[in-house]
Amino acid sequence: MKVIVVGAGRVGRRVAEHLSKRHNVTVVDINGRLVDELQYSLDVLAVEGDATLPDTLEEAGVYNADYVIATTNNDNVNIVVCSLAKTLSNPRTIARVKNMEYLRVWGRGREALGVDTMVCAVPLVARSIINVVEYPQIRFLRKLYGELYVGDVLSAPETLWSVEIKGRTLVIGTLDEIRKTYRAQRPQNVLIMGGSETGIFLAEMLSEKGYNVKLVERDEKRAEYASKKLDSVLVIQGDVFDQNLWCGEELNRADLGIACLGEDSHNLLASLIAVKSGVKRVFSIVHEQYFSDIFEKNGIFVSVPR
Repeated sequence: MKVIVVGAGRVGRRVAEHLSKRHNVTVVDINGRLVDELQYSLDVLAVEGDATLPDTLEEAGVYNADYVIATTNNDNVNIVVCSLAKTLSNPRTIARVKNMEYLRVWGRGREALGVDTMVCAVPLVARSIINVVEYPQIRFLRKLYGELYVGDVLSAPETLWSVEIKGRTLVIGTLDEIRKTYRAQRPQNVLIMGGSETGIFLAEMLSEKGYNVKLVERDEKRAEYASKKLDSVLVIQGDVFDQNLWCGEELNRADLGIACLGEDSHNLLASLIAVKSGVKRVFSIVHEQYFSDIFEKNGIFVSVPR
């Protein structure tokens, strides 16, 4: 198949790298440096230009493309690219978005906005964490195929099929088999550090499941937005790095902490503060997988959106 990947950032590069092993891939990016790097490092064609313009997509071969995948950091650009591709030709389009509102609008009618498939990391990351919040021995638990799930665990019992890969223990079984094997320990109090889209989505889902949830957000407008959206969640406008806040709001009483800040360095510091303050189990969003080991060596469970 012929695939056009728009965006040569970390996500686009990874998509292009995997697809180029079996398909003809053309990568489009407005940044000439990234385009040059891809031409030397991957077996792909690269086009420098603005993919929201017809000429650029035509140069990339949109008329013969089977797929157009828009992976830039700008939701609007990704949607426009997909819509333009549909107008010029009829490839199957996939748009990466970060704003949940676009996903909700798209979900009302498939192929809305000229997008055949819309991918958003927020619900995927949130569910990957929620799947294991009651199981301290499980790092992540995801559907593998049919009724089978795969779990990254701290130790594997003989009752489940398991394999060691690069120092990690993976188990495979049905959801019931895995959950029955590991004893559930339901946390009562959950602390979410950061009012990002992922943080708000997590707070909403955990609150619906009956957890006592606190969310801390430094930005006043973001905290106000979270407060209006989350009826059953205590939203605290404050700095999660402020020790006085931890004492005054009794944040250390949380059984489970989740760091959802924008920068990995901030997430690491917030997670370490939570661990030092006595939070029993801490998860963190890690945007750069390269840094995962640093988190895990400090006993922090990681979730990588990319």
